[in-house]
Amino acid sequence: MYSWENPDDRLSIAQMNSELQHAQLELLSAHCATHQLRLRFSTEDLARFGQRDILRKSVQSAAALSEFYSSIEKKIPAIEAGGESAPQVTDEQIAEAVDEVARGAQRNHRGQQPGHRQGGHALADPGPDRLESVGNAQQRE
Repeated sequence: MYSWENPDDRLSIAQMNSELQHAQLELLSAHCATHQLRLRFSTEDLARFGQRDILRKSVQSAAALSEFYSSIEKKIPAIEAGGESAPQVTDEQIAEAVDEVARGAQRNHRGQQPGHRQGGHALADPGPDRLESVGNAQQRE
């Protein structure tokens, strides 16, 4: 479990909250797209005429997200009841964490070899080398 008192954990907490905010924005986008579907098409029409593989994958994704966030939601009251609320982060602490993230990114970037993506973001940000190889693979098909 992370502790705001541990300097190493502060960076991890800042990164976690940044990723949580990014995920929330992606969920909002998916929510808007789903709302548009609701406005334009009935559930019966979607079930009857929608592409089966896309519907199945969409339902599986929504169920997995619901399960994940429900498990988090169940833990929030227990944590708050135990007196452990989320720490109140100051602007100074945020600036310090952002500086740490930036320094870490610069260190990673300097050590990065051409054509090699570090971290878990190769799909989110494939880079020009990856886009070119994907384009070449699609042309061969």
